Amino acid sequence: MTKAQNKFILTAVLTVFTALFLLLGTINMTNFTMASEDADRVTGKLERANGFFAQMESTQQEQTPQAQTPQGQLSQGQNPMGQDQIDQGRQNFRGGFGPMGPDSPDMAASSRYFTVSFTADGESQIVAYAINAVSQEDALSWASDLYSGEDLDHVATGWTRGTYRYRIYQQDGQTYVTVLDQGRELISCYRILAISGIGLVLGTLISFVILKLTAQKLFSPVEEADRKQKQFLLQAEKEFKVPLTVISADTELIERRNGPTDQTRSIHRQVKQMGALVKDLGRMAVFSSEQDLPELSLSAMTMDALNHKAERFAAKGLDISTEIAPDIRVKADAAMMDRVLDELMENMIKYAKTHVRLILKKEGERILLQTENDSDLPAGDADQVFDRFTTLKNASSEEAGLGLSYVKDAVKSMDGRVSARVLEDGTFLLQIGL
Repeated sequence: MTKAQNKFILTAVLTVFTALFLLLGTINMTNFTMASEDADRVTGKLERANGFFAQMESTQQEQTPQAQTPQGQLSQGQNPMGQDQIDQGRQNFRGGFGPMGPDSPDMAASSRYFTVSFTADGESQIVAYAINAVSQEDALSWASDLYSGEDLDHVATGWTRGTYRYRIYQQDGQTYVTVLDQGRELISCYRILAISGIGLVLGTLISFVILKLTAQKLFSPVEEADRKQKQFLLQAEKEFKVPLTVISADTELIERRNGPTDQTRSIHRQVKQMGALVKDLGRMAVFSSEQDLPELSLSAMTMDALNHKAERFAAKGLDISTEIAPDIRVKADAAMMDRVLDELMENMIKYAKTHVRLILKKEGERILLQTENDSDLPAGDADQVFDRFTTLKNASSEEAGLGLSYVKDAVKSMDGRVSARVLEDGTFLLQIGL
């Protein structure tokens, strides 16, 4: 049951990790997408303003003393709005949210950008320059790298040098390249990204610790049910053995007195079948992977099992082909492995129509044991053959459906996997990976 607990913990932790990854990934993708859209709104405003903000133009002029102007006239740099309008505008946003981001009243004054224009002849000049992190020479060179010199039939936008958003557009026969510094605006995006990464790791670790601490309590009812099931199977084996032994002995006594009849032979067949079923029930309860297991030559055991069943295969007229790699070894209980091979051989003998194929080889670090036989079953998954007391439609009414169930339990006890399916041509394919 420890394996089941570990598998449950691993599955649950992976589920939590995937859920957090998708959630936080979506949040960060949305955050960066919104940052791109905000930057495009600013560069869009610059495009509509011929590449520069009028408010910024005054800040680039030399700050020299200005002569006083007559009353009613505007001095250089003075806001054309009336003082009452300015006061009213400030009052509207005092203590409230007001417009934020690209729509902020201070957006023009806080934007860091440059705009370079290109003529049809390829000559360039700086139209606007409001940034300290880039020299004018670098701005001209940078804009030339972004502009390919070809005529544009659309506005081109994108990111350059990590945190700069550019916009290439045409106006009045000239091409403009505006580059906007969004480094300050992207700080919060990268902070959220870093916090999301830390949250992803911490959330996964916390879920693992919680599941590790609570798994034992969660699985205790399952472990108890499994223990009771094994106890029931062992008890059932003991209880059935006694009446079967008595029935067999009484039948033999009747045959000694009166000779064998069809009825006594039928009793012997039913007792034999019931005895095999009882033996299967007992074996279901004894699998354990905690013991130290010997290393066996699976190749030799497979060849021995084939040779042992050779007469049975020949009696049914089955054509046998094999592909058994030499010296393949596995750690397993010898009796259990013999029973697994015997069940596989019996399954092929019972249900094959004309031919069978057995493959044993290495695939990377895993061992593949595969049986194939033709059948009249419909194509599709056939893993239900491993369920207890389950048989396919080609099984006889006397089959109990425990043989391949034993194989599944035995393989699982060795940390292996089993699968079965029917191919399009009707081939029944059974695979064991160890």
